[in-house]
Amino acid sequence: MPGDAEFDAPLHAVRVERVGLWPPRLWTLSSRLWEQLALPYWSGRDPILNFCNTAPVLSPRNVTCLHDANVWLVPRNYSLGFRLLYRLLLPLSVRRSRRWMTVSRFSGEQLHGFGVADRPPEAITPCGADHALRWSSVRSSLDPARLPVRYVLALGSRSLNKNFALAHELAGHLAAKGIRVVTAGGDNSKVFGRPAASRSSEVIALGRVSDDDLALLYERATAFLFPSLYEGFGLPPVEAMQFGCPVVASNTTSMPEVLGDAALLCDPAVIGEWAAAVDRLASDAALRQELIRRGRERAAGFTWRRSALAVLRMVDEITAPSAGTAV
Repeated sequence: MPGDAEFDAPLHAVRVERVGLWPPRLWTLSSRLWEQLALPYWSGRDPILNFCNTAPVLSPRNVTCLHDANVWLVPRNYSLGFRLLYRLLLPLSVRRSRRWMTVSRFSGEQLHGFGVADRPPEAITPCGADHALRWSSVRSSLDPARLPVRYVLALGSRSLNKNFALAHELAGHLAAKGIRVVTAGGDNSKVFGRPAASRSSEVIALGRVSDDDLALLYERATAFLFPSLYEGFGLPPVEAMQFGCPVVASNTTSMPEVLGDAALLCDPAVIGEWAAAVDRLASDAALRQELIRRGRERAAGFTWRRSALAVLRMVDEITAPSAGTAV
């Protein structure tokens, strides 16, 4: 990692090295510059695992994960600088990778079909959701007494793609039934450009919250809303399922593949479908319990270990012929 990078993860089996280039301050100016120059230089011919879309094009042994084709499919969702950078680096990253993967079959088809990738992915490695099992509502800093008795939760950045406008529009429909809309999540204008504006005073906007706060919010919510217009995978609804929170999600892109029959799926452009789905969950105890059961079963199938083993198999494939041993 760069010498001045902040890092406090408790790693027990991974050695951390801080490396750079000469002159000493050059590589601290940009994380992308460090990725493209310092990382391949210090890695030599060792494989580099790139888990977040871009890879150092000078490396001869990349294994790279691309998550989605959003900068092509929903360009207005991103700032101009971020969009131009990704449109340059993503195709180069795939072409300079010995193996590439993505998080869903849908994303693989989109990335290959739109020409971002020059070939289909060598593996599908979904996000895991088992990390959420380490979160605890007991450690939350939120005061449960200050939360509404009944509410639905929406989580995500304020990018246009997350379709938070639907949650604000839905708030007026639900308020008459004693159900509030609570939102959580922050902004990043360097990536997403101008955030979507809030539209309803009925919405309780918490901003950024901790993982333990999320555990509390999931556990107490009537439902979790995920009205995204486009997702390469869509992790928050799977996290919600871990906590027994019924999910109402969009019926587009990767979400039917990821969520299956464990969620109520609605058209992200039809507010009436979302209002009806929340009403069903609030009034039908049997349906609620069935979705909780299906959700926990579905979430249990997404583990980081399963995807990590798929990554290690690809590392084996690109190292075994020259190294003579498996990883």
